[in-house]
Amino acid sequence: MVDEGAPGPSDQGAGLRIAIIGSRGYPSTYGGFETLVRRLAPYLRDHGDEVTVYCRGRRSGDQLRDGIRCVTTRGLPSGRFSTLSYGVSAALHARRQRYDVALILNVANGHFLEPLANAGTPTVLNVDGI
Repeated sequence: MVDEGAPGPSDQGAGLRIAIIGSRGYPSTYGGFETLVRRLAPYLRDHGDEVTVYCRGRRSGDQLRDGIRCVTTRGLPSGRFSTLSYGVSAALHARRQRYDVALILNVANGHFLEPLANAGTPTVLNVDGI
């Protein structure tokens, strides 16, 4: 049975536009969330989805790596607010992009589910990496 309200590929047969928010970036080998992104993003790309991974970095920007869009947003580079600062800047950017779905990594980034949902973006939260 198909959920009529669920997001799906467009009529042209294209895959979903998917945002992944909350990891250090792609490719990265830092920890569990990064391992998940390193495996999931190419898998989704290979199955026809358009994948955007939000990354941390000193300079904001947008680049394509292995067919995966990597968007670096600004945030505090270290300290207790690092995750939250990068999460809020990524969520605000993603909100304007109108993704079909957003995967949010790390329960600390759960604060940003509501702004995305208010923009009409369905969200999924992964609280513990791979």
